[in-house]
Order: sequence, then structure tokens, then C-alpha cells
Amino acid sequence: MTVSAPDGSVINEFFDLVTRELHQALSLFQETVASILDQSGVCLNPPGPSWFSLENHFFSALFLYSYIRGRIPEDRRIYYAAMNQCLRGMVTGCDNILDDEYKITLDTDLPESAAKFRSILDIMVCDRVLTALMVKGETAGCFSRDQLLTANTVSLHALLKSGVQEASEEQGVGTILLPETVLSDIHSVKTGLLFQAPWALPEALEGPDLSPPDRFQDLVP
Repeated sequence: MTVSAPDGSVINEFFDLVTRELHQALSLFQETVASILDQSGVCLNPPGPSWFSLENHFFSALFLYSYIRGRIPEDRRIYYAAMNQCLRGMVTGCDNILDDEYKITLDTDLPESAAKFRSILDIMVCDRVLTALMVKGETAGCFSRDQLLTANTVSLHALLKSGVQEASEEQGVGTILLPETVLSDIHSVKTGLLFQAPWALPEALEGPDLSPPDRFQDLVP
């Protein structure tokens, strides 16, 4: 099946829309982090303009674009994009601890050498930001109280299957896996299921009529 390419004006329109809404979602995330850390003894450094760039948030922009194509209303998809930043922060924090490294989520004034605690802080703060965003969404009329309770559970379940796979690696690897096994049993869980996680909340909260785009032609404007 041949898919016709959209014209330049349509591409620019969607690019501008994704860029604007991504900036709104990231700003909402940062503002909520700042309010939670206020007077905590840890200061959040304000992000520079480059932090909001698509280059730094490529997959976040891709998932936001899928929300647009899924016809989720603008106010709610901005909340979902901000919530995904929380999930991303929790996953990154866990990976940092398990892999003994530090990929930054929150730029704070903690010492750079305090990699483990910075990762722990990222996880703790992102968890609280996720709850705060749910409450903000309820106050704004985007979600109901029952939906918040559902989202609280769904957001955890969305990450656990990949987490269980990570846990299985802590005992070490006894055999060298075949490439086919890595693709079917490891990457499908470690990476594939994580790529489904950004749709966990919309699917749970938007109702039975929501259908995420799952084919390339569905993502073409």
C-alpha cells in the first residue's frame, strides 16, 4: 500500500503544534518539580532554552504526536506528556542505580559525585510530581477522582514488566543468548513494553473508544 506524503505546510503545522505542546508539558513538569522541592534543602536549577529542544526529548515528542493523531483533547494530552516525563524520570533513575551510572533527570544543586542519591531523588520527586499532576488535572476538570485512582495503579503496572526483566539480570548471566532469543525475550520486554507505557494512562482514562495509532499510515497527517 502506498502512503502519500503530506505537503510541507501540513508538516510545518504539526511540527509547530508538537513543539509548542511539548514546551507546555515540560514547563508543567518543571514547575511542579520546583514547587515540590521548594524549601526542601535541594534546589532545582532553572533549565536553559536548549533543555526544551526536540533533540533532547525526541521520544517524548513522538509520543505526544501520537496523542494528537489519536485525537486526545489538547488539555489532557499536555498532562499525559508531562506525566510521561515522570515515568521517564523513574525509569532513568532505576537504570542509573542498577547500571551504576548517572543520566540526569533533575538538574539540582546536589554534588555531581552523589550519583546514587541523585538517582534516588529523581525517583522520589518524579513519583510525587506524577501524583501532583493527577490532582492538578482533576482540579482543571480533565480527570475525575476515580480516574486518578485508576491512573495511580496503571502507571505502576506500565513499568513493572520491564522492571521484572531487569530484576532477572541481577543474578548474572549464565549462558550467552542467541540473537533471536535476545530479540524475542529481552528487547520485547525491556524496550518494547516501555514504548507502550506512554499509552497506558491515555488508554485507561480516555474511555473504550480511544484507539492508539499502531500503523505508520495512521501517523501520517
